[in-house]
Amino acid sequence: MKKGLGCSQMICLMALSLFLVLLGIRAQASTSNRLFLQLKDYEQIVQDLGEDVSGQTLTAWRLAPQYDADDQEILTKLHGFSEAELDQQFSRGTYPMVFLADRIEVQDMPDGHYYIRQVVATEQVTYRSEIAVRLDSALPAPVLLPKRLPDQEPTRLRLLKTDEAGNPLANVGFRLYALDSDHQEQPVSLVDGYRYEKDAVADKILYTDEKGYITISHLPLGRYRFVEVEPLPGYRLGQGQVEATLVDEKLVTVTLINEKIKQGLARFIKIDGKTKQALSGASFRLLERVGDQYKPVLKNGKEIILTSDEKGFFTVDDLAYGEYYLREVQPPSGYSQLGASVPFQVTTGDTTQQITAIENSKRPRIEVPNTGDMLLYALMLIAIVCFGSGWYLTKQPTLTH
Repeated sequence: MKKGLGCSQMICLMALSLFLVLLGIRAQASTSNRLFLQLKDYEQIVQDLGEDVSGQTLTAWRLAPQYDADDQEILTKLHGFSEAELDQQFSRGTYPMVFLADRIEVQDMPDGHYYIRQVVATEQVTYRSEIAVRLDSALPAPVLLPKRLPDQEPTRLRLLKTDEAGNPLANVGFRLYALDSDHQEQPVSLVDGYRYEKDAVADKILYTDEKGYITISHLPLGRYRFVEVEPLPGYRLGQGQVEATLVDEKLVTVTLINEKIKQGLARFIKIDGKTKQALSGASFRLLERVGDQYKPVLKNGKEIILTSDEKGFFTVDDLAYGEYYLREVQPPSGYSQLGASVPFQVTTGDTTQQITAIENSKRPRIEVPNTGDMLLYALMLIAIVCFGSGWYLTKQPTLTH
């Protein structure tokens, strides 16, 4: 039995070991990368970190294949994810950071697409920044200039609802939709306080406060549309919607103006067509023309019925400017009902405007004969016929056999 390795065997073993080491180095070089981060006010950040500058690591989520770091909308898509949601969908990794003289070097990151939400997070310094980066060992190490985001300021979108004079309108109802790349509306999930949460109730109605505002927080970056669904009574819906785009954490405010509907009144008096005497107790339905149909005007969900008072007057008010019709449903006692509707215009709210007279005619008098006299005449006629017939029969000769 041989007690040791020969010289040639020893050389082969050393060559094999060197080959494996070189192969490992090559494999590591092909899958591991460096990333450089250049921060604004870098010297001040390093000074504020002090002893904490050593041992810092960068947290990054390695994205699934369907997420491309080169996609311009990738940050918009991932902004609304919580860290727990990111952990559920992607692989979280921490990578050593070395603070060089003018920048940070991140080491040992494998090839792939990454999403970074925060560069530094200590009690002394917080540097929030959203970054999407693609690492490829075949390319030079990327150098990024992360934009610092406000530390505690969530994304916010605000709607201001006013009238034409700039007065705020409260209790106006809206729905908020996110717009996808095809401009299709997607309901936004919100919790109480109008805060975005991915799995909250979607498509809820939002109401303006006493200052006319609706403020939504923690929204993902992207495009949104407010759609008015419950306007205030007395106001026109108008355009009814407004869009906004969120590109960072800055507050974005959009304004939507409602036009107040001009309202007025009309005054009437019911009179006798001949004597011009005032007539009470006449009742009318109030109608408006919608297309080819005449429909009743409603107030608080009920049809409006107008009745003349003891002096013949009646007034209709709080009507939007336009054309309306009165249709008589109950004439004054002793008068004929009007066959045609009475058209009128509402063009002012002036209570001193002209009063429109509506005339009625009395029902025609029909002479009814006295039924007692007619019976007497009939009996007399029958008696005369009977008397004549008897007299005629008595004068006829008698036939003998």
